Amino acid sequence: MAFKGTARIGSRDWSREQAMLQAQDEVFYELREMKQTAAASGSSSSISAKMQQLQDKFTQLKAESDELVVPNAFGSMLQQAGAVGLNAVTSHDDTRYYNLLPSNKLELWFALESERFQAPVFRQLYTEKEVIAEERRARWENSPIGRFTASYLLQALDNPYRCPVIGFADDFERFGSHEVREFFDRYYHPANLTITIVGDVDPAQAQQLAQQYFGTWAPAPQAVTLDSNLLQLAAERLPRSPAVTMGPVAAAAWQGSVTTAAADGSGSSYAMTLAHRSLSGNSSASSKGSSKGLWGLGAGAAQATPAGESDPFLQRTAAGPLLALGYYRPSLTGRKGTALEVAGDILSGGRSARLIQDLVLKGSCLSASCSPGYPGELHPGLALVSAVPQSGDNLKHLSGALQQQLDRLAQYGPTPAELARVKASARTGLLSALTSNGSMAGLLASYHAVSGSWRGVLSELNDVETLTAAEVAEVADQVFHRENAFTGMGLPL
Repeated sequence: MAFKGTARIGSRDWSREQAMLQAQDEVFYELREMKQTAAASGSSSSISAKMQQLQDKFTQLKAESDELVVPNAFGSMLQQAGAVGLNAVTSHDDTRYYNLLPSNKLELWFALESERFQAPVFRQLYTEKEVIAEERRARWENSPIGRFTASYLLQALDNPYRCPVIGFADDFERFGSHEVREFFDRYYHPANLTITIVGDVDPAQAQQLAQQYFGTWAPAPQAVTLDSNLLQLAAERLPRSPAVTMGPVAAAAWQGSVTTAAADGSGSSYAMTLAHRSLSGNSSASSKGSSKGLWGLGAGAAQATPAGESDPFLQRTAAGPLLALGYYRPSLTGRKGTALEVAGDILSGGRSARLIQDLVLKGSCLSASCSPGYPGELHPGLALVSAVPQSGDNLKHLSGALQQQLDRLAQYGPTPAELARVKASARTGLLSALTSNGSMAGLLASYHAVSGSWRGVLSELNDVETLTAAEVAEVADQVFHRENAFTGMGLPL
């Protein structure tokens, strides 16, 4: 919606369009209320005619307002000025807007960006909802692995990372322009914004333009500032979900003799605002076991390992068989997080990595990987180790083989050759990013937003360069043990 323009950009007649948009909202919320009332009373058939009338009126209003829209007006203004790569991407941790354009168009960029974020018009919202809902169906509902992943995260986590970025199905039915505006006013303001400019520009001029075009932007009264303080992030509690009780079917599946299991499910609904950069990182789970934090931060920090292993989550899926071992870990910020990412590279970072060499290439499984920052890095989440077994192989046997690899890393640490490979790869990755203005801007923006300074990219590289095998082994020992894992099994249909 941030590309839909403003009152001045994207409208053929703003006064008429504004009236049309208000009329759309009135019909949408009236129709929504009728649907909710009907669902609650179970008498939808008695008011279906009225609902159809409202739906027809809503469709007509959308068509009439579309006639007043100048398609892609915002993007066209930048593209006519030479911009390329205009796009945006959203993750669990942030939303990034980016493009490349000639340096002599810097003031135009500041003018357009400041206007679209300070005075946006959410035109064609209800049409865009349909587009995104279809995207969600393709990526999640109609994708076996998507359904399994969504269900697994709902079971494994109890913080906002459990929600898909694209939301739940009934979110699309429920939200209108009021909810979009509320979310925008809550999170889109200067304190949550990082701007990175890389290229042939004068820093003093860029600073002056930033002050000129963004300096008067005042946050709304309900605005929330998202704190990326490293100590606070490190102290957030692990998002451990209550253990799933193992019934007879689950027990049988864990032993490799299952005949039936639960079908794919969509889970319950949560507000869309939880799936974006509005993450609080708070967890309602209580501390179990020792009070010592997982990163050694002491009582009140990340909760320690529970006394026993949780029962596995099972789901019949066309994507099966597959195995997911999610190990609870704190935020990946700081040196400990870097050590865990290094451990992930040692396990599955390339053909020479341990899981590939010892399991995949030797026929123990078809694929295996380790993702330390799943599904996001900024807040506590999972270090996800996943694998696809050979046809007919026992999932418990594969789980044991994976755990042996993790235990070996925790006990003995990486070899000098493995550490050297990861350090060389980190240097190469950084140098590669520095060869492109676009990739450098993204890299610097990410580190500045997360660590408080763009220099974080250099300090992380220094952490990688100075990490010892003992540090990697220590973090692996703290994270990769069976009692800290939430197991998910995708069982074949």
